[in-house]
Amino acid sequence: MKAGIISLNINTEDLNHGAMLHSWAFQTYLKTRQGVCSEIIDYVTPRAYGMDLRHPVWCHLKNKKLKPALVAALGAHAYRRRFDKFSDFIDNNMIVSKGKYSQESLSNAVLEYDVLFCESDVIWDPVFFQGKFDPAFFLALPSMKNARRIAYSPSMGNLSIKPNEEHDFKALLKNLDAVSCRETYATEYINRECNRDAITVVDPVLLLDSDDFEQITSERIINEPYLFLYTPVGYDVKLIRLAKDYAKRHGLKLVEVSRYSWNSISHKTIADAGIQEFLSLIKYADCVFTNSFHGLCISVLFHKDFYAFPRATGRKIEDICKRLGLSERYVQGVFSELPAIDYAGVEKTLASMREVSEHYIVTSLK
Repeated sequence: MKAGIISLNINTEDLNHGAMLHSWAFQTYLKTRQGVCSEIIDYVTPRAYGMDLRHPVWCHLKNKKLKPALVAALGAHAYRRRFDKFSDFIDNNMIVSKGKYSQESLSNAVLEYDVLFCESDVIWDPVFFQGKFDPAFFLALPSMKNARRIAYSPSMGNLSIKPNEEHDFKALLKNLDAVSCRETYATEYINRECNRDAITVVDPVLLLDSDDFEQITSERIINEPYLFLYTPVGYDVKLIRLAKDYAKRHGLKLVEVSRYSWNSISHKTIADAGIQEFLSLIKYADCVFTNSFHGLCISVLFHKDFYAFPRATGRKIEDICKRLGLSERYVQGVFSELPAIDYAGVEKTLASMREVSEHYIVTSLK
């Protein structure tokens, strides 16, 4: 059996660590747990098509995106180093299709897969695609009709589907042989409004355990106690201030992975971190502050004390905290310090969630 995996991963515009890791994790899981060989379909969305992802400044200017262009220009050298690290990670750790596809070329391609997965991230969020759904992420292109088609843990973001978008969403769901979602509220919506049986599963990174991630984690980078700050979406001045105050109270160095390289004026900022370094910075941290879904998930796998913070698309973060029995770690309103996390209870909950997810994968493949 040969599988194709399509998602937001190797062609993300902002080199998102989580986007790369969820597809690496799913490919690793299929091979090591299910004996299924797979390829990451090298798909470039219409949103990113034509962009030179290694040199994004001119692309942003061409599309009249002045703020992203300015941010990219200020951190251009670090961004290129990070791009090269991401590329090396792909070459050495992931199996990718030989062809790079646009929506049109993928639609007309001859795909030799027995099964296709659309997996993880906000691939079912119309807000991300300027009010439209991408049929490739519903496995709805003509080239895909002869394979078994499975949705594994796609996210619908904040579930911001407008009434005029519901018809298209329901029609696209009909192309799938099996449906699951990453968030409980998305599953409930599909079951209630779309006349489809869907279940809630874990994100691919949570299908694996820390031992799997150890194999791709670099050696310790910061040789002193530190707080790790990771906010890949949005520039939150209040959150940065909270992290500084917490680090100062606990005698910790503040270390941030961020494309906002000018933050290095006030604390250590790493703008060119690759995948292996990103994992290391979480693994060895004394505490993690993040508004990232995957930053939270990796923190859980490494049994880190963490605090998760809201953002514009943060409903999914609140949902996973609740499912893991860690609702108190999702900070809303006034921040207050909490006792260390009891990971014995979290592991029992996670084991149950994994069991449901694995059963879904096995039965869907059959």
